[in-house]
Amino acid sequence: MRKVLIIACFTLGSTGALVAPAHASHWYGVGVISHTSVQMHRRGPDATLSADGASGLSSKDTGSNTLKWRLQLGYQFNRYLSVEGGYIDLGHSTYRAISEQGQTRAKWTSGGPDIAVLGNLPINPELSLFGKLGAIDTRTRMRWNQASDTLGTLKTHSGRGMHAFAGIGMDYRLSPRWGLRAEYEHFSGLGSLHTAKASANVVSAGVTLHF
Repeated sequence: MRKVLIIACFTLGSTGALVAPAHASHWYGVGVISHTSVQMHRRGPDATLSADGASGLSSKDTGSNTLKWRLQLGYQFNRYLSVEGGYIDLGHSTYRAISEQGQTRAKWTSGGPDIAVLGNLPINPELSLFGKLGAIDTRTRMRWNQASDTLGTLKTHSGRGMHAFAGIGMDYRLSPRWGLRAEYEHFSGLGSLHTAKASANVVSAGVTLHF
């Protein structure tokens, strides 16, 4: 009987050591690898080329399938509420157009600092699901590269803007300090008509470190 009590106490103590940091307020870091898919809305760059003298225009964009790393710093207030911030690189997309005047390319890039609030739903001591709402202050650029001398010189357009984003994900605690994370985020309304509007879907996986 004494052995059973000792084993039970040890088990409860081990479980408590794992759960306690998740319930108590504390700082933590997130490091992930992200795969970004960008969908560009071509109306803006098409209008830019048409205004510059292009005729018989046909365009497409390559989207983006790039891998990026990301670091975030977070603070967990309790088991249900956290806040995170850092910098998000949303990758790039390439715009290509063919007209009677020749071929034209442009590279779209975007990224910026972000902050987000997470609502956490604990499933068990190790696993929790979360929903995320945040805002990102993006710097978006459209860099033109023309192969035609008959069109005017197009300058690089850039702009900044604040955009909302949302996401869902899961955290799995491996130990009191280390955990795993997987998440999906959607960004919309990125850029402007001058830099090309776009939306982005981001899938990430990585680790969390709790202090």
